[in-house]
Amino acid sequence: MTDLGPKVPTSLAAGSLALRDRRFEAAAGAARHRLAQDADDVDALSLLARALLGMRRPKEALVPAQKAVGRSPTVAGFHVTLARVYEAHERPGDAEAHLREATLLDPGDIEAATRLGQLLRRRRHHREAARVFQRLLRERPENEQAWLGLGNARRAAKQLDEAEAAYRRAIELHPASAFARNALAVALVDAKRPDEALPHARAAVRHNDGLIDARVTLARCLVGLKR
Repeated sequence: MTDLGPKVPTSLAAGSLALRDRRFEAAAGAARHRLAQDADDVDALSLLARALLGMRRPKEALVPAQKAVGRSPTVAGFHVTLARVYEAHERPGDAEAHLREATLLDPGDIEAATRLGQLLRRRRHHREAARVFQRLLRERPENEQAWLGLGNARRAAKQLDEAEAAYRRAIELHPASAFARNALAVALVDAKRPDEALPHARAAVRHNDGLIDARVTLARCLVGLKR
């Protein structure tokens, strides 16, 4: 019997699994299959937009993402997907507007708040970014990524003591987080405390030896100790 290769998923559930596994063509195929049956299926529209983003085809992703939001404007996730498309189109103002709407619709949406905070940081609105992460932490106080985002926003705003406290809380929640360890090490090196930074830099490299930033931070610690 001829091997026809892997079966293309046709259900949205299978398409979502394909998207999670980064099989973007398969996810897009499942979305298109559903849309051929019902062109107004908002879940299929959003899935198609996300799959196209994964395939680096943001121009094609724009229309289905806009349609999903237009037909179901109260679903936070659809606003997040559209915001991602706008970011790919280098339209940060539009992306920010939809991320704000997503956080209003669902204050506990981690992706929406994280993306909004990161976008605000890139636009140099550091204190506002910190407020976004603070609001998220009221909903998700045990979320390590939110504490890490708050620390990054505080450090960018030159609020170094607050940044250090946020990083330490992220590490308490996830001691093996190379990103949190490295962030704290960077903050401590910048504060001229390389001796305190060193164990965190070493831990970051140990937990993720492929993280180039951690190796750079470790080198900075060692140089700082020699001065």
